[in-house]
Amino acid sequence: MRRLFLPTIDKYQLTIVDHYDSFTNNLRAWLHGSKPSLVVKVIAFDDQQAMAELQRLPTATVLSAGPHCPQSIIPTLELLKGLAG
Repeated sequence: MRRLFLPTIDKYQLTIVDHYDSFTNNLRAWLHGSKPSLVVKVIAFDDQQAMAELQRLPTATVLSAGPHCPQSIIPTLELLKGLAG
C-alpha cells in the first residue's frame, strides 16, 4: 500500500465530504493510518451547517464517491463553486 505524503507539520486537517458512501469510513481509517497526526473530519454533504463552515474555513477536502448522480448532491456542487471563487 502506498504511503500518504503530507507536509511535515504537527497537525494537518483534512475533511471528507460524505455522500453516504459505504467506503467513507475505510477511506478515513486509511488516511489516518497513513499519517497518525492527520485530523480527519467527516461531514455529510447535506449537513448545511457543516458545509457552510467548510466554505468559510476551507481545509484540504476529499469528496467521497457516493452512490448519487451530480444532480442529487447540490450542496457539494455549491461548495465547489464557492471555493472556486
